[in-house]
Amino acid sequence: MRHRLLLPLLAASLVTACPSPRPPATPAPAPADPDAPPPPADPDAPPADPGGVPRFERTNIGASGLSAYLPRGFPAFAVTPSEDGSDVLTAELDVGGFTFGVIAVRFKDPIGDDGDANEELLIAYLDFLKGSVGVTGAVGYGRGHTLADAPAARGVLDYWQTGDGGELVVKGWVTSTHLAVLYITGHGEYPYFNAQQMFLDGIRFAPVP
Repeated sequence: MRHRLLLPLLAASLVTACPSPRPPATPAPAPADPDAPPPPADPDAPPADPGGVPRFERTNIGASGLSAYLPRGFPAFAVTPSEDGSDVLTAELDVGGFTFGVIAVRFKDPIGDDGDANEELLIAYLDFLKGSVGVTGAVGYGRGHTLADAPAARGVLDYWQTGDGGELVVKGWVTSTHLAVLYITGHGEYPYFNAQQMFLDGIRFAPVP
C-alpha cells in the first residue's frame, strides 16, 4: 500500500522534474562588436567561478518545511499538487556544465514511522525515476545513510549512467512527512567531491530559522 501512495505523485509531475538529455549544441553567435558597450551586470546572478565549484547557502525548499545547502542563485521552486493533495516541489540550476536538481515531496498525511518501510518506498520512487531518464547502468543502491539532526531520516545513494553518455549521482531522503531527491547530472563524473557531498547531504528537515 505504501508504494501505491507515490503513484499519483509520479504520474502528476515528477517525470518533468527529472534531468533530461541536453539539447544539441547551437551554432556559435556572430562575433560581438568590439566597440559596443558591455551589457549591464545581473545583480542577482551567482558569482562566476572559473573552476565550476558553486558557493552554497542554506535555502528553503519553497514552503515545504525543508531546507538544503543549494548553490547560490538556485531558482524558485515550482509547486505541483499531486492527486492526493501532497505538494511536489522541483527546481534545477546549471553550474559549471553540470545540473544540480532537487525534487521534494511534502506528504499530505504522514506515512508512518516504520523506517524500513519508508526506505523501501524511497527505493521504489528512485526505481521509477531510473526508468524515466533512461538509465542503462547503475552502481546499486547504498542504504543506511543518516542525518545527525534528523535521526528518523533514511538516505539512499546511487550512481547512474544513461544511454546518451550522461552520468548522475542521486541521493534520496525520506521521513514520515517528506521525501526528497537531490541529484547532479552531466556528461562525465562530477569532479568536486566535497561540493557533491555538501549538496547531497545538505537536506534539512526544517526551514531556515
